[in-house]
Amino acid sequence: MIFIENAKVLQQKQLSPDFFRLDLAAPQIAAAGLAGQFVMVKTAPGYDPYLKRPFGISSFAGAGISLVYRLVGRGTKLMSELRSGDYLELTGPLGQPWQIKGVKKSLLVGGGTGIAPLVALAQVLKQQGAEIYICLGANDGPGLICREELAACGKVYLVTMDGSMGAKGLVTLILPGEIDFDGVYACGPKPMLAAVAAWAEKRDLPCQVSLEAHMGCGLGTCMGCVCPVKSRDGQAIYQRICREGPVFPAGEVIFHD
Repeated sequence: MIFIENAKVLQQKQLSPDFFRLDLAAPQIAAAGLAGQFVMVKTAPGYDPYLKRPFGISSFAGAGISLVYRLVGRGTKLMSELRSGDYLELTGPLGQPWQIKGVKKSLLVGGGTGIAPLVALAQVLKQQGAEIYICLGANDGPGLICREELAACGKVYLVTMDGSMGAKGLVTLILPGEIDFDGVYACGPKPMLAAVAAWAEKRDLPCQVSLEAHMGCGLGTCMGCVCPVKSRDGQAIYQRICREGPVFPAGEVIFHD
């Protein structure tokens, strides 16, 4: 079930110069939501900005949810000015969640803003007793968000493009290839997802990816967030990231047109 909920701001915290975490009281969405789903956020009262923005749910806590976002434009600038006691209109939970049933040994791979939605996934995997390995990549140290929350769930490997924290290079350089995972999960930039999908396919490991896209409605109506995937007969078809995704089996996604 999808709810339109007037969520109360519990706390706004700046994680780095570019990243913020917004803790919200949203009991209906929190009760119905699953790791991997997202919400559409009305970033300001009135009609300016007109469209809601999609944000992955970073974590669930009782009757609340957390959103971690990067300051990139007017909508997120308005969000960053919210304070405790303010209200924010949310629509959700939306999209397809991660499939984690029966997973015992998991690998989570996150890049940039794609790190944040892995927190809820890691917490649920931990609750079901899975062994968790986590590889995180960013341009620099401040971009490696949510490290503490993820480290509380499993073994974390870090990499940055400038070498300021962890190894230097791409996150795919630190994937632990010697372990036989029964679940690989990736969220981040499309080139990273394509590389992780190829890495998992080479090792015959089940892999899921969460795709990002600009969205007009988040409900599947506007058809503004379609991506090419393989049909059962191998032909390319288009599916909506907001409805059939954002989580897809990696082997179904066509990463290169």
